[in-house]
Order: sequence, then structure tokens, then C-alpha cells
Amino acid sequence: MQEDSEYLPVIYQYDSVANIVRAEATGIVTTRIIFDYVTSIIEDMRIESGFIEAVDFEHVRDLRVTYGDLDRFPDIWRKYIK
Repeated sequence: MQEDSEYLPVIYQYDSVANIVRAEATGIVTTRIIFDYVTSIIEDMRIESGFIEAVDFEHVRDLRVTYGDLDRFPDIWRKYIK
């Protein structure tokens, strides 16, 4: 059985001068964690459109995402694109 502490959110920092989102994923990454991360980026009013995103996966131990899980992914972006 996996402990919840292995399912950590993706954390990020935003550099408004360079318009870059720097994120770090650790532990076990799931579809839900990816959706939560993307939603938090989209809803963060500080982040300007056209941002650059750099994500560090160095400390990810397992990626539990399938292609089928991501079929809802475009819908998340679509509701925020104007």
C-alpha cells in the first residue's frame, strides 16, 4: 500500500520578470496531480499569458498516467483560452 506522502503536488514558482513558471514534481505523479497543477497555473492571476514553463521531473519515482487518462486534458485548457 502506498502512503499519501508519496503523492505530492507539483510545486511551482513564477518569475514575472522573465514570465517563466518553474515547477518541480516529486514522488509519484498521477493524472489527478497533473490536472491539479495545470488548473492552479491557469487560475493563478499573477501568471501572464505566453509564459514559458520548465518542469523538473528529476525526483519523480513513478509516473502513473496513461494516454487514456489525459483525454480530458484539452477541456481544462479550452475553458481558459479566450
